Amino acid sequence: MKTIKGLILLSTLLTINLIAKAQSTGHEEHDSSSQMSILDTLSGSKSDKEIVQVIVNADTIVRVDSSGKTFIDTTVINIGKIQIILRTTEDGNNEIVVESNAGEDNHVISIGSNSGDSINIYQYKGEHNDSDIPVQCDRKTLKNFKSRSMLLDLGINTLLFNNTLQMPVDYKGLNMNPGKSINVKLHLFRQRVNLINHHLNLMYGLSLDMHNYRFSDPYNLKPRMDSVSLKVLDNSVRKSKLSDVWIELPVLLNFESNPWDSDRSFRINVGAYAGYLLGAHTKVKMADKTKIKERDDFNMQKFRYGLTGQIGYGWFNVFADYALTDFFNPGEGPILTPFTVGITLIGF
Repeated sequence: MKTIKGLILLSTLLTINLIAKAQSTGHEEHDSSSQMSILDTLSGSKSDKEIVQVIVNADTIVRVDSSGKTFIDTTVINIGKIQIILRTTEDGNNEIVVESNAGEDNHVISIGSNSGDSINIYQYKGEHNDSDIPVQCDRKTLKNFKSRSMLLDLGINTLLFNNTLQMPVDYKGLNMNPGKSINVKLHLFRQRVNLINHHLNLMYGLSLDMHNYRFSDPYNLKPRMDSVSLKVLDNSVRKSKLSDVWIELPVLLNFESNPWDSDRSFRINVGAYAGYLLGAHTKVKMADKTKIKERDDFNMQKFRYGLTGQIGYGWFNVFADYALTDFFNPGEGPILTPFTVGITLIGF
């Protein structure tokens, strides 16, 4: 466990070192001879003592050990001549203290709560005081309105009867094969509107929602009937399915833990959707590879609405849709509920 923490900390130090070097090139008014990277100091290639403080919370100034603060939850990791100390201050800030050469060089890196608007990098050589002017690098600027198009979700869908996969006795021919019932959702566009500091956002858009319901038995729906009717197919059928296409309007509340870095952000989206049926058809494929396709609405409701949600971290996100309207028109068929779950392939 300590080895893993050590690798993580060294990766953190490397990242901060790159940021510090980028900052030093962007401020020519600073004396280049006084700029020293963390890795150079740790390797002992420079003999002058330097204190480096990286403060992620702009409201917090973390001093070297002589500050007299109380530290809790301390973990010490030794890697060669380098000693890495993880500790939490009494006021809740997390610190990483790196000491090399038996404590002669002391470097403090404070990982704050990210509540400020910028990341401040302080580099000093020798003595310093509060009046010193820090080198500051701003976070990337986030827009209050952000739009994207052609996002893609892939999932599996089914029809539920009393929230189970088992169809009613009179409609057993509608039993699904969920593993082959594929959903593809193409978000034509989606817009995100900042509500609170980019952590809480409103999201809405327009989507094409396409479902394939694969029947597990040789049955299919009869078109142009007053009520849902099934027809029995012969055993030469290889597959039978019902497909539909909807145009949908989703509206969601989005929470992002780290909106400045989506690859390291935990997110939750919750909301609702409303849709209109654009078309539907059944398709039967025979053993001899002949295909029979019939178009109709098959007594399906033209309008529907439901709940939708998404949860994920970084690039990996899962979603679920649960309809609050029945699949078929009231009184024309069994009371079935569409349900979909899947993953986001091209996310916001």
